[in-house]
Amino acid sequence: MFSKEEAKKIREEFWDSFKKLSAGRRARKGLPGNRMLAQTGIKALNLRFHVDRENGKSVSRIYLQLEGVDIYNRETWPGAFQFMYKNMMKLEAFFREYRDILKDA
Repeated sequence: MFSKEEAKKIREEFWDSFKKLSAGRRARKGLPGNRMLAQTGIKALNLRFHVDRENGKSVSRIYLQLEGVDIYNRETWPGAFQFMYKNMMKLEAFFREYRDILKDA
């Protein structure tokens, strides 16, 4: 079991590592380094990734789940990063195509 501080440090390292990986891949594709999903520009529409061991609070959501990932086990990170990056690109493409429709809804 991890202390709160240890768990926080591991979570921060996970997200920092994913940010670096995705920024590098996006740059090679000629895309901006930051994910556009961070800020949609539409009130009350947030597109996010969530990695945890516990079930979260209930919200309206569409999600894909990857089994066998543990944020506290660095050996599972490469598979998680690949899964998240692949699906982030698909979600961004969808959002770009339907942004105006979602904005007017």
